[in-house]
Amino acid sequence: MDQEKIKLDHDLLFDFICTERWLSNLYNSAVNDSSTSRVKQQMLYILSDQHQIYTEMYDEFSKRGWAESENADYQKIQSTKEKYTNQLKDL
Repeated sequence: MDQEKIKLDHDLLFDFICTERWLSNLYNSAVNDSSTSRVKQQMLYILSDQHQIYTEMYDEFSKRGWAESENADYQKIQSTKEKYTNQLKDL
């Protein structure tokens, strides 16, 4: 596969992932702002679908070696948890 096509595939998939992330945030806000339980349930259903679509796209992105990830270090997790816990206390 030529480099230009690979770059195009990468950029398109990355844009799709960003769009799905944006849509998930939008639907999450819709869930929070729903005026009735029926509307809230429908928004939650759509939000769940958005998360599934995002996961599938990210998995494809990762499968192609385009996603950088590392195993979480326990100390980093604890440090981050403490940082945000302290910030919440200051509110």
